[in-house]
Amino acid sequence: MQPSRRTLVADAWASYLATVVPPGASKVQIDETRKAFYAGAFSAVAAIVNSIAPGQGEPTEADMAVMDDVVAERDAWQREIDLEAKRYTARFGRPPA
Repeated sequence: MQPSRRTLVADAWASYLATVVPPGASKVQIDETRKAFYAGAFSAVAAIVNSIAPGQGEPTEADMAVMDDVVAERDAWQREIDLEAKRYTARFGRPPA
């Protein structure tokens, strides 16, 4: 029996689909959004992997700096999304779906 594989991107997509994509979205909108989501996710993974020093047993300081930069970028993006949600709530009286 093979060990189960993690499906981190698929799990993230399922969450995104459930919380961000409007319930009445067309199949075309969902399909195109999924393509963009996966392209962004795998582009980010490739950028991180290509930035990490190959052949090192343990992460180097430079590797950790790359991860710190990714975390900082994610945090900045999250603040942007939170601000957008606050503006939406102020305008429409409810949080976005």
